Amino acid sequence: NLMESERKKSEPGSGESLELTENVKVKTDPQAVNRDTAYWNQLRPIPLAEEELHSFRKKDSLVMAEAQHPNQITVANKKVNAGWLAPLFVGKRFNYRDSTWHFRYGGLFNFKRIQFNAVDGFVVSQEATWTKTLGPSRQLEIQPKLAYAFGRKQWMGQLALRYPYAPLHRGSLQVMAGSQTQDFNAEPEAISPFINGVASLFFKTNFARFFDAHRYVVIRNAIDLANGWVLKGEYRWKDVKPLENNTQFSFVDSKDDYQPNLPANDQILPENLQERRESVAGIHLEFTPQYFYRIKNGVKIMSHSNYPTFSVGYEKGIDGMFSSTADFDHLMAGITYARVLSQTSSLAFDLNGGTFFNSKSLHFSDFAHAQTQTSPVLPHEYRHAFYVPNYYALSTSNRYLYGFVSYKSPFILLKYLPVLSNTLWREMVWGGFWASPDHPFHLEGGYTLLEVFYSANVGIFAGFDRSQLTRIGLNMSFRISL
Repeated sequence: NLMESERKKSEPGSGESLELTENVKVKTDPQAVNRDTAYWNQLRPIPLAEEELHSFRKKDSLVMAEAQHPNQITVANKKVNAGWLAPLFVGKRFNYRDSTWHFRYGGLFNFKRIQFNAVDGFVVSQEATWTKTLGPSRQLEIQPKLAYAFGRKQWMGQLALRYPYAPLHRGSLQVMAGSQTQDFNAEPEAISPFINGVASLFFKTNFARFFDAHRYVVIRNAIDLANGWVLKGEYRWKDVKPLENNTQFSFVDSKDDYQPNLPANDQILPENLQERRESVAGIHLEFTPQYFYRIKNGVKIMSHSNYPTFSVGYEKGIDGMFSSTADFDHLMAGITYARVLSQTSSLAFDLNGGTFFNSKSLHFSDFAHAQTQTSPVLPHEYRHAFYVPNYYALSTSNRYLYGFVSYKSPFILLKYLPVLSNTLWREMVWGGFWASPDHPFHLEGGYTLLEVFYSANVGIFAGFDRSQLTRIGLNMSFRISL
């Protein structure tokens, strides 16, 4: 193939459209596959080096081997033909005769399929995905999931549907329903199930606390009202029940009990953990000025902006709707900003706050939760998180305010030392605070070495409550794909 590329881009401040366009024209020579090596060598101003020739031969041999042995996998540097067992290890993709239907199965043996916690014991799950093409850039995704908790002797499952109904406006509808164990702290930066399982099995430490979402339905919708303006809506109904630990098993100690499955939080009342049904509706509006974007295959893809993202949201617990006993009003707002200063340095900050001006009746999972990471070993980098309090200590149903700021660069402190100056490591300094009536002022700050030996981060941090030092600690994070 011969390629001619023409690029047209709208740069910030040009006064043109915010769409970044890239026009690529491809011309195919019908005789390309019939040309011999001598012909292609004439077109190259510089002949291929021996290393390049060796690389191409190796790549071609791998492609041919993959085509001849599609079910072959590598175990301990040895090739093993898994044959009909291949879907159990590497999953399976299948296209139906009706070309609009596609099937994907993720495989049986990986960290996502087998987990452990003190409430469920070992949990083995399976999931598959069906995709139906309904039109250009419109695909309905159907994803069923089934799991079994051996400690509770309980089946769990979820059915999720996702449909991007307006790709040029990023319109997306998502519906989920099922029954499963859930963490009280549902923040994206909450504890990793993998880390909680490792800590439980090898150190008899259960960080996470769970409740039984016995039945639940979640409906979410998001769409761009205009470029840079995003409107999100959500409705969730759940029938929740409290749970207790159901196993003592651990590789190091199977006699002593785990810590009780009760979140450590001074603000919790007994009714916040009781069995109940809840209907909750929420709306969220985001605005990012001068947000550049691309259109690719009929889909709008956001690129970048030099301005912060402003957001405001509201959640309402609706008493009496589908037997709901929830009755609360939660108003929240925030500012988030991230700026790439160079190829190796960046600056980021966020400031968020909110208030429950009505907290008459709510479940602990409806509290405002902080981004906390108590474990000293983490599965990936958490740029903005608290490391001193436990996962639920800062959660509140009152007013709150918190923020973070961080700066990454190749040279900040230790990289100026001669022994480290030639490494590819980077450095980060960061700080964060949380303020609420129950925790008037919690402050943390730290320093982290990034990409140590290409795969690890090593950090030191300190925490203060009301200007009093409460803890100094170390943590490590690794690039683990889970």
